[in-house]
Amino acid sequence: MLADAPVQSALVLGGGIDGLAAAIALAQEHVHVDLRAAPSAGDAAAGAAVDIAGRSVDALDALGILAEVLPAATVHDATLFDPSGSLLPERAGTDEERPAALTVSVAALTAALRDRAEALGVAIADDTDGGHDANDSGVSSVDGSVERDHALVTFQDGSTCEPDLVVAADGIGSPLRALVFGDAVADAADAAIVSDETDAGDPPTLRLDGDWHQGRVVLVGAAAHVATSALPAGGLALEDAVVLGQCVAHADATSGALEAFTRRRRVRVDLVVDASRELQRLARGGAAGMDAAAQEERAAALRGRALGVLAMPY
Repeated sequence: MLADAPVQSALVLGGGIDGLAAAIALAQEHVHVDLRAAPSAGDAAAGAAVDIAGRSVDALDALGILAEVLPAATVHDATLFDPSGSLLPERAGTDEERPAALTVSVAALTAALRDRAEALGVAIADDTDGGHDANDSGVSSVDGSVERDHALVTFQDGSTCEPDLVVAADGIGSPLRALVFGDAVADAADAAIVSDETDAGDPPTLRLDGDWHQGRVVLVGAAAHVATSALPAGGLALEDAVVLGQCVAHADATSGALEAFTRRRRVRVDLVVDASRELQRLARGGAAGMDAAAQEERAAALRGRALGVLAMPY
C-alpha cells in the first residue's frame, strides 16, 4: 500500500486539454500542481474542434470555464435516451446557460482552460524553444513505486521533482505510459492495452483493459482512452479530470484515490469507446453478414445506448 496520506502535490505531464483540465481539477482541491509542456492556445491545431454532449457539459462548469467557453461554442439540441438506449419523449433544447451539447474549437477550449489554470496558481512550464510536441514533457524516468513516500521524476536535463501524484496527460502515444506501464500499444494482443489501428485515413482508438494507475502514476484523457468521432465524446477527458479531483479530495491516501478513480471511469468510458469503434466500422459498411437495414438498426441502438450513458452522472 502507498503511504496513508492525502495528495498534496501533483505533477501533470502533457499539454493541451487533458493536462490543463486535470491541473485545474486538482488545483481546485487545494493540491499544488506543476504542469509541464502545456501549449498556448495558438499551438492548437487549426480548425480542430471538440464535440461535447450530455453530462460532459457539466464538467466544463465543474472546471469553472463553461461561461467562458459558451460564447465561442455552437450549441445543439440533443435527443435524449435512458441508459439502456431507449428513446425518451423529451428533447433537450439549447439552454443558453447549460446546453445539451456543444461544439467548440480546440483553440478556444485550450485558451479557457489555460486562463483558469493560471488563475488557480498552477505552475505551467511551457516548451520555450518550440522544439517539442505539446505532449513531450522531457521525462527520462519515473519511479512511482509504493515503497516511496513520493514519486521521483527525472527529466532529460537531469533535474528532478518528487510529487505525491504524477498525472500522464500526454496523449494516445503517451511517453509516460510507455515508461511506467511498458510500450505495449502497438501490440493489440497485449492483455493490458487494447489498441485499434483502423483503416488508412482513420485515426486510431484506444482503451485500457487494465488499471489506469500504477503506484503514484495515473493516466487520464487520451493516454487512457480515445473514441472515434462517431460519438460526441470529446468531453470524456474533462470528466476524467473532474472525477480525479473528486477522488483525490475524498480519499485519505493516494492508493485509495486512484483505485476509486479507475472504478468510476472504466465502465462508462469503455462503453462509449467501444460503441464509437463499432459505429465507425458500421459507417464504413464493415459489418459482415448484415444488410443495410440491419446495420442502420444496430447503429441506432449503439448510438442511443452511448448517448444514454453520456447523459448519466459521471
